[in-house]
Amino acid sequence: MKNNKTCMNKLCYSLLATLFLSGFYALRSDIETYISKMWVGELFDYVYKACITNDLFNFLFTLTLASLFFVIGKKVFQSNGSVLGCIGCVFAILYLYKNTFGIFPKVFLIDIDYGAFLIISLMAVFIIDVIAIARKLLNAENANISNVDDRKGYCMDGVYSELRHTGWDNYVGDLLSLMPRDRLKKESLAIGISGNWGSGKTSFLKSMQKQMNADYRVVTFNPWTCTDKEQIISQFFALMRDQTENNDESLQDAIQKYRDIVLDADIHPVLTFLAKILPLNKKEETLDLLKEKIEEAITTDGSKPFAIFIDDLDRLEGNELFEVLRLIRITANFRNVVFIVAYDRDYICNVLNESKNIKRAEEYIQKIFHLEVSLPKFEDETLLDVFIDETVRIASLNERQAASLRQLIMQLFNDDGLSFTDFVPNFRQARRFANVFALNLKSILAHTKDFVVKDFIGIELLHFAYPDIHRTLMYKPMTLLKLSPESLSKSRLLVYESSNDTPSDKLLKILFSTNGESQRTTREVRSQLSFANYFCYRLPNNSIGATEFEMLMIEDDLDAVRNGVNVWMQKKDSFDSLYEHFRSYYMHGYKDIKVIRNYICALLEFIPRLTDKGIKQIISERYWIREGVDVDALRKQLISLFEYSIGKGMFLEKINILLASFYNSYQDDYEPDDIAIDLFERNQLEMLAGKSLAKYIEINGKPSPSEISPKGTPFNKFLKSGCYVRSYYREGDEYVGIETNLMYDELINQYQNSEENYDAFCDFIQPYIIKTDDPAEEEYEAKSIATDICSIFDSYAIFEEFVYGAFCHNEEIEKKLKYIRSIMPRYY
Repeated sequence: MKNNKTCMNKLCYSLLATLFLSGFYALRSDIETYISKMWVGELFDYVYKACITNDLFNFLFTLTLASLFFVIGKKVFQSNGSVLGCIGCVFAILYLYKNTFGIFPKVFLIDIDYGAFLIISLMAVFIIDVIAIARKLLNAENANISNVDDRKGYCMDGVYSELRHTGWDNYVGDLLSLMPRDRLKKESLAIGISGNWGSGKTSFLKSMQKQMNADYRVVTFNPWTCTDKEQIISQFFALMRDQTENNDESLQDAIQKYRDIVLDADIHPVLTFLAKILPLNKKEETLDLLKEKIEEAITTDGSKPFAIFIDDLDRLEGNELFEVLRLIRITANFRNVVFIVAYDRDYICNVLNESKNIKRAEEYIQKIFHLEVSLPKFEDETLLDVFIDETVRIASLNERQAASLRQLIMQLFNDDGLSFTDFVPNFRQARRFANVFALNLKSILAHTKDFVVKDFIGIELLHFAYPDIHRTLMYKPMTLLKLSPESLSKSRLLVYESSNDTPSDKLLKILFSTNGESQRTTREVRSQLSFANYFCYRLPNNSIGATEFEMLMIEDDLDAVRNGVNVWMQKKDSFDSLYEHFRSYYMHGYKDIKVIRNYICALLEFIPRLTDKGIKQIISERYWIREGVDVDALRKQLISLFEYSIGKGMFLEKINILLASFYNSYQDDYEPDDIAIDLFERNQLEMLAGKSLAKYIEINGKPSPSEISPKGTPFNKFLKSGCYVRSYYREGDEYVGIETNLMYDELINQYQNSEENYDAFCDFIQPYIIKTDDPAEEEYEAKSIATDICSIFDSYAIFEEFVYGAFCHNEEIEKKLKYIRSIMPRYY
């Protein structure tokens, strides 16, 4: 912006200079006459003559006027409205309208004279000025809106300290009333404001600044913005230099020299000593002489003392912290200077001890600060007031809601000796908690009503003060909680048991208590039905809630499960919601037979809407059964479910994909973290897949053997749906999976004794013949053929068994089998 302004000024000056010189050139024959007359009225005649006789002058004069009005208009617009400018423009327009002088020729390249051009330009300036006034009024209105907006939305420290009364004013007034103003003329004073993080130190300093502005030269120094101790010294003295009274150049020069000597002498302690007693040359003063000169200048009668505020000293590292303390105690301890420094005492002591090996750090701090004010602890009621006020402001709660919120919090903390300050210890934390609480309250209200506000407050307190515990409850709740064996309803209550007596343990015992059940128990956080509502965010388009899905999973009647899924599937945009529930559902640690049964039943109903990839993603990496489950009883129920679905004869391919997804094989060097019992044994999977094949043939008839092998035929596609990875072999640095099929036994049974002829065999065997003559490609094609055979028949031996059972045996068939046997890799 500054460069643009400079360029514009240079352009205007250049235009004026060129205009002046070209005018002299155009009127060179009349210069002597003009100078002799020295009459301003004659200027119009000469300009008129120059414009007529010199096109360059006419062009430059036009450009100069346009630039002049542009600059004037820009300044008028940036002035936020100039009423006098408006009045002047209107007067000029009226005057020119009544007193037109045709002395100007036409403007260069424009079919108007200079008088009309002047009127148009003044009107443009007038319009610009009106716009500027409107902008000024609009900015004032926006400023008022901004002030209102500052009282809405999230609470931030800077806005908070401006808008909210923190209660420090009286305390600060008492502190300043005891300030030894007369004694400051003789020495400096350092006041320490000590308090924990968030205890209100910054608000305390701002209150002091506000009350000291009138009687002190206030300097705000932020050493944590500096990167090293040289910057700390430079910035400190630069700020002090800028606050000298009446811009005293002598004092400013002395401060500058003092700073330069300190920076130069700080290279080595010996140089520091020499700088105090010896000038660097005959014309320069020593450090002590400069200090005396500075002190004389700032302690004269009527001079205001310096009040230097330093906040966030506890952000500094060892070297920077030590340099600031040295600045306060030695380097800048001028008379008539007060240092007001805010810090966390424990942090300062630890840093001095660790970085500077100062063992008696507390005594060291006492030598630095003449007065140390330790900010008091906040009362529980005070912090609760702050939290309630900010939550009401941010979330726009009414009086009834605010009173209800306070009452619920008091009920929560009246139990077991808990207090609000156990979780929210200071002003800043109260404001931060209000920010996140208001946000999460709106979030949970947007997606469910199945929660208890008192429990939500407790969970949010854990979220804020003990995030690790909250994270455990969210992702691994059963590591902290357990199911209550005494629960009689379908809510399945979660309880917390511990002998510890920390605030977090007390709150967990309140939230997950063993108290009796009530009408609202199903909505409490201790209920498995509603537990997820307190931790999960549901998108607006999720038409099915976690509680609804959970209710279906604990349903006793399988028909009710099927009907529930079918009702959801008919809803608009229900697919994504159901899909995510199937993917993320925890199933109570996989220990509840009924829940696993209902889950598989619901999935079989939902399977028509799923893609092959979707089925595999839902089932992948699920460890289905843990110890303590009646596996035989569960498998009997699940087999019955699959037989029911297969019996309907619909979506058999997807049922096969689901069955194949239940089988997990591992590489030789893979060790799962958690080995679980498989949901089905392999022979059970093969039995169910065989029934699926039999149902397919019952519905569609038995396909010709020639439809088994060619890729893309409906029967080949159906058979491949039962394909899964049986085992792995190592090829170089990688593992390669060997595929097999759940239906190969039933396939042999279906085609046993078919006695198909040789022509049918040729059609069947054609996909398994190598068709290339390139030796480099033969091995690759052989592997591909072996993979295709195993993906349907499991192995070459079973493939051969199928051929002998399905076709009439002859020598040509034997030759073909021998050929295929020869190209099969050894690991197949």
